[in-house]
Amino acid sequence: MPLFDLSRDSELPESSRRHLIQASQHLRHLRLVLESLVNSSKSGPASQEGMIDLETKASVCRLVGRYLDAVLWFLAAGLLPEVGEPAAEVSKIQLLLSERQRSPISLARKRRLPVGT
Repeated sequence: MPLFDLSRDSELPESSRRHLIQASQHLRHLRLVLESLVNSSKSGPASQEGMIDLETKASVCRLVGRYLDAVLWFLAAGLLPEVGEPAAEVSKIQLLLSERQRSPISLARKRRLPVGT
């Protein structure tokens, strides 16, 4: 999916958005199942290695789910997919930044103003 591709000028297709939402729901369900297994295994017989494995898998599902929720939020807010700025805007921004980086003395000389005014 072209979420972070600056070269595309189009929006993410609705089918891709639905896939992301569906993946988020599947991850949430998987995490709930894994956490239920961890909680039920604490009271019953389970190996220490098996418990660590289940807890690790639940933690990974939680982290990936949070990342996916953040991506979905950025999509809903209109911040993704990233779209490159038009060339004229980029050059204007670069010009403004280069002027800000110059010292006041060089700007005064360019404008023929006395230094300190």
